[in-house]
Amino acid sequence: MQRAPLAFCAALALTFLSGVAENGKARFRDEYPHAIFSSGALKAAIYLPDAKKGYYRGPRFEWAGMVAQVWMDGHTFFGELREPHDPKGQDHVCGTASEFGLELPPPGYEDAKPGATFLKIGVGWLRKPKKDEKYDFHTPYEVVTPLPWTVERLENGVRFCQQLKGGPSWGYDYQKEVKLDGGAGTLTIRQSLKNTGSRPLNSDHYNHNFLAFDGRPIGRDYRLDFAFTPAGQQYKPGQARYTGQALEFLHDKLPEEYFWVDLSGFKPDEALHAEVVASHAPSGLEVGYKRSLPLRIFKDDEKPALSLPIEHLRVYAEKPALSPEIFMPVAIDPGEELVWTDLWLFSAPPAATAPEPAAP
Repeated sequence: MQRAPLAFCAALALTFLSGVAENGKARFRDEYPHAIFSSGALKAAIYLPDAKKGYYRGPRFEWAGMVAQVWMDGHTFFGELREPHDPKGQDHVCGTASEFGLELPPPGYEDAKPGATFLKIGVGWLRKPKKDEKYDFHTPYEVVTPLPWTVERLENGVRFCQQLKGGPSWGYDYQKEVKLDGGAGTLTIRQSLKNTGSRPLNSDHYNHNFLAFDGRPIGRDYRLDFAFTPAGQQYKPGQARYTGQALEFLHDKLPEEYFWVDLSGFKPDEALHAEVVASHAPSGLEVGYKRSLPLRIFKDDEKPALSLPIEHLRVYAEKPALSPEIFMPVAIDPGEELVWTDLWLFSAPPAATAPEPAAP
């Protein structure tokens, strides 16, 4: 994967709008609060968190930092999972949707009595069902009290912040900075989570990363390339194959409802293995996705910061979108902080140019 700097000093135009139609090949839903920002050849639309009017108000995914679409040279790169859209739908999300606690129960869930509330980082307080059962991310838990987000305009992007203060045991300061760099062709989301409470925060985190080039359905035209030789038993085998360091789909469109595989073959502490390149052969479009190994910063710098390993590397796909997912552990004691960055590198073939006239 091509390396690109994470910082770029070129000016970026950023405008907050209530609704702007975009004639792309895969539209975003401009009726919801959003921001449009551009840099060089790149333009992006990101949904803004809003408890009453927001694009996503469900209990599972974070409400902030969801990039709906990126445009480059007339092409689009992200997709949406569900149609028609329901803002309160469990998984009615798109683009860079991310989540804490897919497998590990969220903070307070196991301690909460049926009918009481528990904490979902990035969302707020959810209600535990009256039937005392194991946490399941598929369950449409009731959002009792969403935690507010602050939105700050930056010179070259947007910063979101969510804080939980004054609780008897749980507390955090969560920040997300979304930046677009047209010179480098990148989108970055830098995240930091600081534990301001009195109990440890233990969870997991991933970006669902819904890719769809020019809105085309997932099938044999798509390919994923890794920096290691992937393996792993597929859900309902026969939908894809491993070829060297690549995963290739075998049918024009996915024959099953969804594709899923938990990959093996990577080294958890190898930063290069937390990178993947998605490509679409007919269009020549590519997206390189990279997640930095999370850095655990200890309280008062009492000891050197520690890089945490990759936890899982998975591939999920439905017909509308392809999702390479890199999971990381979240394990921070009171006073500690976790910092990590997701980066997308966009590539499109150069536009065709008219041939030079023949010399007389």
